[in-house]
Amino acid sequence: MEPDELAQALKETAKGWPNKEAAVALLLEHDYWVARIAYSHPGLRRTDPETGRVVDLDWKALAAGVATGTLTGSTSQEAVLSVALSLVVPGFLLDLQRAVTSLGAFHVAAVLRAVATAGGYPELGPKDPESDPDDIGPGGQEASLFALDYEPPPWYGELSEGRDA
Repeated sequence: MEPDELAQALKETAKGWPNKEAAVALLLEHDYWVARIAYSHPGLRRTDPETGRVVDLDWKALAAGVATGTLTGSTSQEAVLSVALSLVVPGFLLDLQRAVTSLGAFHVAAVLRAVATAGGYPELGPKDPESDPDDIGPGGQEASLFALDYEPPPWYGELSEGRDA
């Protein structure tokens, strides 16, 4: 199966389910897991029993693979998959601190967009890099991540002081 075919099936299945739409968009934006599952893990795909057509991922099997350590990748790959799973699989435990600190700016923005979308507030997430490719991107470009103007509370600076020291 080609990754594009799997991506299309996932988009169709997720339509109308904000949590799944967000998880699928995150996996597609990261690009690693969809290709890996398409090429190497047919057991992680769900098929329509009548047509044999792939219709979704086996999200619970993916979660089990992560939980048991049988489905591994780089730190950032595992982080993206874990965030996506936490949006779809009830009870999937996510160490958010570990996940977000292993990601670069581009993927942190993708996670923020996914969480905002899953919560029903896609307008609160970072801007879509496709609509403004200079706004966010790999390599830690200076960027305004949020579509809405946001002024952090005055005490926020106190919390982040000394973080980079």
